[in-house]
Formats: sequence, C-alpha cells, structure tokens
Amino acid sequence: MSQLTERQKDELHKSILDYLHSAGLTHSYEALLEETGCAFTPDPKARHAGLLEKKWTSVIRLQKKIMDLENRNAALTEEISAAPRRGGASQADWVPRAPAAYTLTGHRAQ
Repeated sequence: MSQLTERQKDELHKSILDYLHSAGLTHSYEALLEETGCAFTPDPKARHAGLLEKKWTSVIRLQKKIMDLENRNAALTEEISAAPRRGGASQADWVPRAPAAYTLTGHRAQ
C-alpha cells in the first residue's frame, strides 16, 4: 500500500521517467512510460527535470547529518556517564535533625 498521494505518485513517475530519458536508458524509459500510462514528454525546463538527482543528493546529505548527530549524541552520553556523581546523600540527610546547629535570633519578634 502506497502512502503517496496521486499527485506525488505522478510527480515521482515523471521524475523517474525524466531520469531514465536523460540517462539514455530507452528500454526502461519506454517500459515505465507504458506501465504508468503517464502523459510525459521530456522537457529540460519542466519542474520535474533533475528532481530525482536533487532529492537523492539531499537524502545522502541528510543521512550524513543524522550519522554525525548520532555520533555526537553517543559521545555526549558517554561523557555524561563518565562525569563524577554528586555525593551519595540520601533523602534522610535532606531533613534537619534536632538539636539545631544554629539558632537565629535577630529575625523573630520577642
């Protein structure tokens, strides 16, 4: 089941047909043209001209960016795990215990 809309499918078919035609793959071009039933005429000024190559290079560029970010994420995760931890204070140390170590006198009404 395709997740592409009809417009996207048509644009994809035209982009592939343009690529096959510009690459000189005439048998593949004619076979796809027949199978898709697309009304396609090769035009170097058309919107879909060179679109497949542009999208392919952008996919490669984005994959490289993702790999770089994943490597950076792994390095930062390793750095965090190697960082020193705070003292092992338990929750019991958070609550003050009697007797009080200090008594403040100047701030209360007498």
